[in-house]
Amino acid sequence: MKITSKLALKYVNKNKKTSIACITGITIATIIITAIFIILASYQEYIMNLVRSEKNFEAEFLNIKYSDAKEIAKDENIKETSIIYEMGVADEVLDVVGESQTKEKISILAYNQNAIKNNHLEAIEGRLPENDSEIVLYKIYSLSKKLHIGQTIDLTINGKTKTYTLVGLIKQSSYYNKSYYASTAERLALKINRNLAITCLNEKEIKDDAIVDISIITKDISKIEETTKNLISKLNLYDNDENKIKESLYYNKGLLNYALVDINYERVRNDSGYEFSSERFEVNVKKAVGTLIAITFISSIIVINTAFKMNYQEKIKEIGMLTSVGMNNKQKRNMLLKEGLALGTIGIIIGLLLGTGIALFLIRTINIIIKNTALSEPIRININIIYN
Repeated sequence: MKITSKLALKYVNKNKKTSIACITGITIATIIITAIFIILASYQEYIMNLVRSEKNFEAEFLNIKYSDAKEIAKDENIKETSIIYEMGVADEVLDVVGESQTKEKISILAYNQNAIKNNHLEAIEGRLPENDSEIVLYKIYSLSKKLHIGQTIDLTINGKTKTYTLVGLIKQSSYYNKSYYASTAERLALKINRNLAITCLNEKEIKDDAIVDISIITKDISKIEETTKNLISKLNLYDNDENKIKESLYYNKGLLNYALVDINYERVRNDSGYEFSSERFEVNVKKAVGTLIAITFISSIIVINTAFKMNYQEKIKEIGMLTSVGMNNKQKRNMLLKEGLALGTIGIIIGLLLGTGIALFLIRTINIIIKNTALSEPIRININIIYN
């Protein structure tokens, strides 16, 4: 075995032109695959982050009991949950200096901390609420124009009055223009143009039978459909009624399409953002990957096969001499395999390094180009393409 290894390395060093040709072919193929793979994976992550920047969720269960929401949060496949609870609608009496008293209705929603983060609430004046005694209002509504930051408001819901402090005004995110991104209460408030207030959810006070909306982020996005099915079955959500499920469960279709995750959308709400472009992305990625693999594979086989044939032709005489001194077919085969392994290893290592370098250069160049545009979020290097 040691003899065949030494002979393989000797021939690699001796037949330099042929060896360089083999290494070059392997290197070029590896560069192409590595560079395009990294660019595709990085672009995929970039687009997915853009979708998550609108509203970060993978699936959402509407109108379930808080006790079931707590069980969902405990599931081993769940990474993070966002809970929104509609506390109710309050009539607020304003006593504004210089104006007569007016009465306006306010829908009050309670968000847990993950919901505040994943819905990307942004205070344009003041700050976001930090406890269940503080609220923020959307600036677009008329009520926000009559109040000032720091003012206290007494709100009565279901006969119970509570004092809130207005700590900030928030802007309406773009996803609120699309009903599929809004919770049940948000849809209603938007539909009737009602003032919408948001406070922090006090999970110690909320009752187990309270009805909430919960959105989830899983540990493995490729298993999102399996995870939701298991949760529905385990907790008997919506009585396992297909019609109720279709009305109350929906996926972030845009995100899942960009993640190349296949979902049976016939069973759930089919309303999600980025639908057209994300489906086109999925089709284009599959076509690009398939074409890339085919072209690279065929060209690599041709180049490498030609180089190895040249290499073999040059060694016919030497192989005959080795046969005459007692080398059997198995030893000759091992020698050629080890020579090919040595050439392949060198080519692949060089190709991986150069391919990664080229991908880094191209991504940094793209980041410079988009730095001062609306797409200011930089593309980050990623080598883990999601493909279900």
